[in-house]
Amino acid sequence: MNLKKNHTIKNFPIVIFGKQYHQELIDHIEFMKSNATISVDDPHLIPVTDSIEKAVALIVEKSIKQYGLRPENKVKPFKWLFERK
Repeated sequence: MNLKKNHTIKNFPIVIFGKQYHQELIDHIEFMKSNATISVDDPHLIPVTDSIEKAVALIVEKSIKQYGLRPENKVKPFKWLFERK
């Protein structure tokens, strides 16, 4: 969270996936917020979700669309190596 807040890393998508699995981490973030170790607005820097679709959408929005990334061209199989599609 500090790396994002201090702009050491910029617009890097960090998503906590699985609320139940990461509950201790979420509780610790809330603990830091209640003790003013972090700002009240800081937890929004790292979204928490159980939805694969939402996690993928966040990653697409924060990396793929923002930087104009495209999937690699797929390498065609070499027939002479008996590779299949």
